[in-house]
Amino acid sequence: MLTLIEYWYYWESFKRNCNSTVNTVLYFYSINKCDDCQAQGHILSFLKTKNPTKLMIFALDSDEDIYSINLLKRTFNVTITPTHIVTGK
Repeated sequence: MLTLIEYWYYWESFKRNCNSTVNTVLYFYSINKCDDCQAQGHILSFLKTKNPTKLMIFALDSDEDIYSINLLKRTFNVTITPTHIVTGK
């Protein structure tokens, strides 16, 4: 998970510094508490196959008690799953 968060941060920095048109999606899901998460994960996977160079998806299990995930959840005010943060919003 930490490597995935670092990779997301890399893409966010790349977009800012290089005027990239790549869209990033932080996808907060829950295996245990979310009925829609699996279906939405499949939809995101489909969108990624249709736009492999324009869409970067980073799926994070919001149930994991990892400081970096908790920090991102607080930063983006993630209180429910599924939650999508698309290009920082």
